[in-house]
Amino acid sequence: MKARSRTAAGTLALLAAAAAALLYAWYGVDRRGEEEGKRKEAEEKVLAFDTGQVKALRIEAGGAVTSLTRAGAGGAGWRIEGLGEAADGGAVEGLLSRLAGLRRKAEVAARPDAAALASSGLAPPRGRIELDLEDGRRLAVSLGEPSGFDGSLPVRAGEGPVLLVDAGAEWALLRKTDDLRDRALLRFEPGKVQRVRLLAGGRVAWEAARRPGVEGEAAGWDLTAPRAAPADAGRVESTLRAASALRALRFADGAGRAREAGLEPPARTLVLLGEGGSELGRVELGKEANDSRFARSSAGPRILEVDRGAAAAVAPSVEELVERPKPPPAGPKAEGQ
Repeated sequence: MKARSRTAAGTLALLAAAAAALLYAWYGVDRRGEEEGKRKEAEEKVLAFDTGQVKALRIEAGGAVTSLTRAGAGGAGWRIEGLGEAADGGAVEGLLSRLAGLRRKAEVAARPDAAALASSGLAPPRGRIELDLEDGRRLAVSLGEPSGFDGSLPVRAGEGPVLLVDAGAEWALLRKTDDLRDRALLRFEPGKVQRVRLLAGGRVAWEAARRPGVEGEAAGWDLTAPRAAPADAGRVESTLRAASALRALRFADGAGRAREAGLEPPARTLVLLGEGGSELGRVELGKEANDSRFARSSAGPRILEVDRGAAAAVAPSVEELVERPKPPPAGPKAEGQ
């Protein structure tokens, strides 16, 4: 090999070695920084758990206790114990995510005595959350009195130190039963509804049936009661959307409330039927009260107050459903007009 070739080869080898060393140093520093970040994040967490592994949740807030258990296919849903009804899954998962992301701002007392707990509002605590995990562990965090200085919240995980966390944690975590109840009145797929029936005073006020599309004719809806007539498809579909969108403003549970709310019997009942006449759900409407109207659904015995305008949208009159004839197209204007 000529001297010039050997020199070039040596230079390339040195450059390759230098690049490898730089890459190793960069990668090593990057990995160490990443590991250090993960370690610091783990140390800052108040509770370390995977939200998907929580199978039960118990919240003590304002003197009331709310117990929830994970249920449904794949554990995707939540139920409120005692009420026997579904919880708002998004609200529950949001609470768990907030709890899992809770970070310490400062440590108040590493080994708190009775005086330290009392001064932090943790003896007794203002609120407490317990989690039961799939691996058998039970985790708990107690919440104290917010700081009068910046609102920071004292918390204590189990029997650990007293820590300070962000002020917003109190509102996000100390949720009461009504905060976690599912506010949707009824859940269904509008596309699966084949018939819609409105009852008034126990009698059929109107009924509409879905009309499949055929060659040269679009799909739509037809009134079958109180008379046969083409229905305004847009109005029927908007009725279904309104029923799907009904949400509780307030909950009005309690013994004897159904009669007081005008739901025994209901003033109006919207019934949704699927293939073969199977009932997909129903909405019952009772008395009006200020900005709301009492309502109940086939999803459960609970009594809700819904927006009056939203309630009106699910119980249109038959006159509103009849398809209006389209006006004839305007002809050419006469000369001189």
